[in-house]
Amino acid sequence: MAYSASSLGKLSANANPDIPNVFMYASADTAATVNTANYFLTAFADFGLKAGDWILAHLDTGGTPQNYVMTVNSASASAVDVTNGLAVGTADTD
Repeated sequence: MAYSASSLGKLSANANPDIPNVFMYASADTAATVNTANYFLTAFADFGLKAGDWILAHLDTGGTPQNYVMTVNSASASAVDVTNGLAVGTADTD
């Protein structure tokens, strides 16, 4: 699949550019797909995505939901790079 602007929402907006914004993204894509170069390229223009912002990604592949915290490494009109993401809440230890 591909990035969908309607699946990305800005959870915080800060007037101070030194404070990262937080976004929520939901997709059926895998973490590996979401982490490909320029996956979030249009989010730069659509949402003002910038280096340091966080993306909380809810990825549901084949009925198995997984959540990741990703950080934007760099963002410009020509390239956006995010971290691989830290998987959170994916193991049941009960």
